[in-house]
Amino acid sequence: MRVTVVTSCSKEGYKAYGYRFIKSFDLFWPKDIDLYIVSEDASDIPEFTSQHRNIHKLNLYQVSRYASEFHEQHIDNLEAHGKGADARDPKHNRHWRTGYNFRKDAYKFSKKVFAIGAVAERVVNGRLIWLDADVFTFDNVPLDIFKQLPPDSYCLAYLDRGEYHSECGVVAYNLDCPETHQFITRFVELYYSGEVFQLKEWHDSWVFDWLRYQTNIRSWQIPYKGVSKAPFDNSELGKYMMHLKGSRKTLAGVRGISAIAAYRVRQIDNLIKQSRLDNLDKIKG
Repeated sequence: MRVTVVTSCSKEGYKAYGYRFIKSFDLFWPKDIDLYIVSEDASDIPEFTSQHRNIHKLNLYQVSRYASEFHEQHIDNLEAHGKGADARDPKHNRHWRTGYNFRKDAYKFSKKVFAIGAVAERVVNGRLIWLDADVFTFDNVPLDIFKQLPPDSYCLAYLDRGEYHSECGVVAYNLDCPETHQFITRFVELYYSGEVFQLKEWHDSWVFDWLRYQTNIRSWQIPYKGVSKAPFDNSELGKYMMHLKGSRKTLAGVRGISAIAAYRVRQIDNLIKQSRLDNLDKIKG
């Protein structure tokens, strides 16, 4: 079965954490799983070559006319950037002092949706795995995990968080289901058409959940232990990778995983920064 991974980041995101995502992915993921990096700043992200897989770098605006037209239309629209009037209203935004409300940043989060849509048109079948670019892989990832993510009878796999919106740092799409392609097409259309602005929240996780309920698509919840605040790290995936959200992006606050795993993360990150990957075998374990 074909398994493909897609991610996206800006040039600033690449410098902060994207380089770590790509290097650690190539080191620890099974051979022959291809990676697509889709970015509006593709020309500012270095080319990568690998002995294990194809690493494709795509310009978002060249592979998705929907992204190009949507962003051109809303580039100066403060509402679409999460900086509208309600961003400074404490009744609508608990971070109102910042003047920014991520829940209404359709411009930013649409990039992820358009990237998924563009790669799904190219890959067509197998499993398409979305991974946020601030995910860090620190141990060898078994291929079997993603061959069954989701199980064959399901279209999607995701991390449910109950009454809160899903954790969409990882979402697996079963492209062998026609309904999955229909779901992705509609996901893209919600942003491109502007329908997203009629919804309560505009970021991809909330829109993803809304669309799941609307379509009743066959969705599989990735199991995890403990509280729903960090489902990624508390799932089976957390044995091999971690989601570096918030302060974790700079590894300043590596919390929620074992001390051994946190130590390995910092070891591997230092080797990546120093380009001393020949020493990696000493700690791969």
